[in-house]
Amino acid sequence: LPISYPDNFLNLNTGKSWNINLNFLQYDVRIIGNSVGLVTGLGFQLNDYKFSGNHSIAKDSTGSVVMLAYADPLKMTKLNVGYLTLPLLMEFHFGRSFYIAGGVIGSMKIRSYTKVKYYEEGKITKNKVRDDFAISPLQYETTVRFGINELNVYANYNLSPLFQKNKGPELYPFSVGLAVRFD
Repeated sequence: LPISYPDNFLNLNTGKSWNINLNFLQYDVRIIGNSVGLVTGLGFQLNDYKFSGNHSIAKDSTGSVVMLAYADPLKMTKLNVGYLTLPLLMEFHFGRSFYIAGGVIGSMKIRSYTKVKYYEEGKITKNKVRDDFAISPLQYETTVRFGINELNVYANYNLSPLFQKNKGPELYPFSVGLAVRFD
């Protein structure tokens, strides 16, 4: 049976959650002159999900994700997940400076941890737990990007759930942001 989760489980503080993508290898294959091409490479993606509640997550004895509630108010609670990424994009250039790209990004989880900060006897205490938290080891997402020169806007949407089937809530992360491109 699937686990039932409370309404406030994994509510995000979206203003403090972030996503960083860094491609350390990029390979461009021009198909039609300088106007159309394929882009691939390797990179890292880091997702820092800051929760808005007074709880974190843990795994129960079956390996399922459960809410870990705290009695005292938390200063900060988050889940951090890092991936090795492999993008495959089709890119269209219009003139010298404007471009649009879209495609898919495959990802393999390389790390995950939770971290909470709370006050104990008037001092801030940190608790960091490294675990897989039933996060799907492989992810795939769609991406769309458009930009002028080196500055672009991107949107990514996961087509695979964050957690393994029947091990956590069915969530499909998305991210939007600004990026700087170095050619």
